[in-house]
Amino acid sequence: MRQIAFYLTPLPGLGRPLLTQLRPFILLCCCLSSFILSGGIPEPPSLIYGRVLARGGGREMLLTTGALDWAVRPVGPGTQAVNLRTELRSYGGAHSYLLRIPHEAKVIDADVAGDQIALKSEQVVYEMFAVTVNGIPASFTDPVAAFLAFSQADRTHGHRVDLLLTGDMPDSDGDTMPDWWESQVGLDPNVDDADGDPDGDGLSNGAEFAMGASPAVDNRTPTLMGDVLIVYEGATTVLTLRAVDVDSALEQIVYTVLSLPESGALIKSGAGLSVGGTFTQEDVLQGAIAFAHPAGDPAENVLHISLRDERAALTPRDYAVSLSGCRPQADTWPAVWTETSPSDLSTVLLQTRDAVDRAGVLGYVTGKWFGLAVWDNADAQSGVGCSAPSSCTLTGSDSDDVLTGSSEIDLILGGPGADRLTGGPGADVFVLDPDSGNDTIVDFSTIEGDRLDLCALLAGSSGSTVDYVRVSTIEEDVLLAFDMNGDGSGFDDVVLTLAGVADSFDFARAYADGFILTNGLNQPVTVSVAVADGDARAAETDARPATFTLSRTGPLTSPLTVALHLSGGAVNGADYELIVPQATFPAGSATLTVAVVPIPDYMFEGTESVVLTVQARAGYELGAPWSAHVTIADLAERVSLTLVEPLSVKGGQPATAMISRTGMAARQTTVWLTVGGSATNGVEVEMLPTRISLAAGQTAAYLDVVTTPNAELSDGIERVTLAIRSDPAGVYELFGNTSVSVAIIDSADLATDVNRDGVLDAEDRDHDGIATADEQVLGTDPASPTLLLQPGWNLISVPTAAGTLAEQLGENFAGIVWGWDGTAYKAVAAADVLEPGRGYFAYAFAEAAIDQVATPRGDGRKACVAGWNLIGPINGGALGRDNAGFLVLYSFDGQDYCQVDDGVLRSMKGYWALRTDASEVILP
Repeated sequence: MRQIAFYLTPLPGLGRPLLTQLRPFILLCCCLSSFILSGGIPEPPSLIYGRVLARGGGREMLLTTGALDWAVRPVGPGTQAVNLRTELRSYGGAHSYLLRIPHEAKVIDADVAGDQIALKSEQVVYEMFAVTVNGIPASFTDPVAAFLAFSQADRTHGHRVDLLLTGDMPDSDGDTMPDWWESQVGLDPNVDDADGDPDGDGLSNGAEFAMGASPAVDNRTPTLMGDVLIVYEGATTVLTLRAVDVDSALEQIVYTVLSLPESGALIKSGAGLSVGGTFTQEDVLQGAIAFAHPAGDPAENVLHISLRDERAALTPRDYAVSLSGCRPQADTWPAVWTETSPSDLSTVLLQTRDAVDRAGVLGYVTGKWFGLAVWDNADAQSGVGCSAPSSCTLTGSDSDDVLTGSSEIDLILGGPGADRLTGGPGADVFVLDPDSGNDTIVDFSTIEGDRLDLCALLAGSSGSTVDYVRVSTIEEDVLLAFDMNGDGSGFDDVVLTLAGVADSFDFARAYADGFILTNGLNQPVTVSVAVADGDARAAETDARPATFTLSRTGPLTSPLTVALHLSGGAVNGADYELIVPQATFPAGSATLTVAVVPIPDYMFEGTESVVLTVQARAGYELGAPWSAHVTIADLAERVSLTLVEPLSVKGGQPATAMISRTGMAARQTTVWLTVGGSATNGVEVEMLPTRISLAAGQTAAYLDVVTTPNAELSDGIERVTLAIRSDPAGVYELFGNTSVSVAIIDSADLATDVNRDGVLDAEDRDHDGIATADEQVLGTDPASPTLLLQPGWNLISVPTAAGTLAEQLGENFAGIVWGWDGTAYKAVAAADVLEPGRGYFAYAFAEAAIDQVATPRGDGRKACVAGWNLIGPINGGALGRDNAGFLVLYSFDGQDYCQVDDGVLRSMKGYWALRTDASEVILP
């Protein structure tokens, strides 16, 4: 149990010890501590999804009906399990289930609720066990998938876990339909009725079972098979909707959009779809229908559609399709890629070679960071023919497929089966893994930059490519035959055909030039040098270095020393720190950096160059390129602006600003200024110059802002803004703070800031934390509270009396809003009310400044529950004594929770607040 420490000090004017007065409160806290500390901040759930396969009777089927039960517990002795249940259903014909794992975040040392899984700052490994489907034990197709790691950094991640039922399921009548399914759909499990057709739609009961349909539903009317689709967070996912209509052509099966998801965008052939828009099943099969999921938004979206065919008299069927945002679990690939882009696609391919559901991980990473649409057919029930309309990560089915890329870069994964793959124009990547079949690539071309990814395919102990690959030709084709473990037992695990390249394809050259990717297998030893973007320009300012990157190919087991030559206008050891003319790759390293660190000399030399050339020596060959150059810029002259005294009082003290410069200060420099604000230069304040001259050697100058004796100030206060302009001649550069705002006031009595937000109360009439002068710059109304939203998540509140979301945030607000009802998150619709005193999470796709509706402010009264509350102030200010009974307060900065120690709530912001009792409070 957490320990609570009380620090007691005497209060002025009280004759008895404070401990005596607080004893009832302390006893109350002790009695209620177990309740208070039994919960954490509720978090969005993690998603587990996948297929449930049944094998028996010589066939394999995807189960889409029934109940799935399992238990989850932390790995270790004596841990408590959480029991979970979900129903099987068809999720776009691709998956059998979607399970939401409930979480709470532990922001204090507290146990979470018994039906929740704790999210701690560090990862905790959980095991899944006692998994059953309709009471029949199930196993994991990948045993590693039975263990998952959860942490606060992994919140909202998705985990693909496929299950397998082995052996024949009970089938009393031997008609290939299991007893549990026949009972569920109203058939007799003791009568062979596989060929029956009770709904008269031309599909037998056996066919309906195999496709996940129901023999009680007439499939002559279009029926949607699966109403939940997995979409990747931050990526555009092609929607694999599947409708069954046995007597209509694909182009006659028509979907109509009834309402759009609250966030993200529905796309048809690259353009947005709106309410009332239509598309056909043919459009779906052509990959024309997609959903662009917003980055950082893990929430589930719902798309409402209707479905009809060519019959005018048919009443359309309405469906709600859940679009479940997913981040694959970063188990054996870098978790940082959920928030930060990888450096390049080759790194992604190499570091995901051991990932569970590699196809899903590649789709997520390339979709989020490289702009490729994700078109995943891995779980299609038969072979597919797909032509990507735009740059795409395209995955085939378990059967024979025909996959065609776009005219741009594509990532193509054929999967099992004998697939025919065409990349099209552009630098495409063809991915082979241990499940790949014997595919044919129609247009492999190193000239176009095509690459072959073998990182996950070749996984033996040998370090030489000759133990894994045999190259041969048949007429105009090249055949690559692979022995995946490299033990020489036979080169027949996978055979890849490169069509029509017998006269142009050289495996060794393609390997050496990086067009064939493996996990560090031996190739010719070469050394090259390059300079990455952003590393080419060094500067004497801050001794900012430039960097050469040396790269080697070949075995990495031993160190490799290479000879270098330095040349160029800059002098080694004088203009930059001495670089010795050789460098050594450590064992295990394929790259080596050589830094050019400038030596500041306060001399005007102009931009100088440094050229590094790799010299030929025994033990390696020169790669391309073997020479590169960087530049060194002179020490910069940097100027900045600092506010020394922020207030100018009429008839009293002036305000003072300081112009300073660092770096090159050996010459006379003119600094250009802009004077603005609500006060007029030369009227309310004495005339301020628009340029300041700094003499040679002078590093600072001071500028006084003096209020004129006859200044007439609106509401007793005005603002003057000073800013340094960019130098037209390019002599100096702006650095650090380059603008300040000065308040000129009638009297020092106006210099108060109750909200402690840096804005004087006298110049913030609407109490939104934004000065009137600043609102004029923003173009917002100084008389109405203004809500500032940054891209991403914001924790907000609104001060004015209840108005709808559309009224408070505007009809054109681009984002989503979630509220908290005391027990769970709740999406806020456009017509729902935003209430003063409540806090809300708002996800904005773009920066916004929104004036609130002109209604009276709330009275600050807020009914709070025992536990966690989302609250927000009316005008802002201190909660008062004992923080109004709240035990702890947390703000949110867009990334992390921050504890509020001073009890001050800032206007327009929302806060998590924990209390011991349910009661009404009055918020400032």
